[in-house]
Amino acid sequence: MTDFTSWIEEMELHDPHMSGGKFTWFKGVNHPSAARIDIFLFSMEWEESFKSIRQKLMPRAIMLKHKLKDWSKTNFGEITNKKNSLLEELAGIDLTMESRDLSEATIVVELENMAKNEEANGDRNLESCG
Repeated sequence: MTDFTSWIEEMELHDPHMSGGKFTWFKGVNHPSAARIDIFLFSMEWEESFKSIRQKLMPRAIMLKHKLKDWSKTNFGEITNKKNSLLEELAGIDLTMESRDLSEATIVVELENMAKNEEANGDRNLESCG
C-alpha cells in the first residue's frame, strides 16, 4: 500500500472530498465495519480544467435492491396468481377432456381462445397502468 501511496504522491494526484458520507463500503447490521474502498483520483491540471467536479456518495445498493423488489411486486406481483389460475383452467380442460370425447383440434382451439382472452386482459391492464 505504501508503494501505491508513493505513486499517488509522485504523480501529484488528488483525491477530492466526498460529500454524502465518509465510507463507500459497509458490512454487518448497523454498519459495525466500514471503509472507503473507492478512490477518485485526478491531476491538479484536470482539476483546474474541470473546477465544478464533485465526488458524491451514491445511495447504497441495498436500498436500491429493496426499491426494485417493491417495484417488482407492484408491477409483476400478480404473475403467481395468473399462473395458478391458468393451471386451474388447464386442469378443468383435462377434466372436460376425460368426461367427453374432445379431439386434439378442439383442445387447441380452446387453448388458443384462452390465450387470446388472457392477452386481451393483459393489454387492458397495461393500458390502465400506463
